[in-house]
Amino acid sequence: MTINGETDNPDQEIERYKKLLSENRRNLQILGLGTNGHIGANEPGTPFDSTMFLAKHEDSTIKSTMKEYGITREESPTEMFTLGFSEILDADKVVLLVSGAHKAKAVKDFIEGEITRECPVTALREHHNVIAIIDEEAASLLEK
Repeated sequence: MTINGETDNPDQEIERYKKLLSENRRNLQILGLGTNGHIGANEPGTPFDSTMFLAKHEDSTIKSTMKEYGITREESPTEMFTLGFSEILDADKVVLLVSGAHKAKAVKDFIEGEITRECPVTALREHHNVIAIIDEEAASLLEK
């Protein structure tokens, strides 16, 4: 089940993929964490009841992508299809993978901060089965 990122009709593709998700139970959702706390392309401010949508990247995400992949601003994607929180949290188990000191503040906000739309990853604290695999550098700001 893949999303057609080259479609000429994003709304139709979203509906097609949402239908696939509704017909197929997901045992596992694997996510990374953005430097601003985003998961998938659910940027800060995304409502926790969101469903799959075509997301616009924040400037911080564009810059992080440029650095991570060694590409120019023109080469960096500015939008992408993403599962919303509704689809992400519907999985039986969620695994969050985080590495690098540049993500330490997002990790601290996730684990020790308030649950808030301004730090999207905090929505995972409402899920019944999350495994977070965080390297030492990403965990370096944790106090608890």
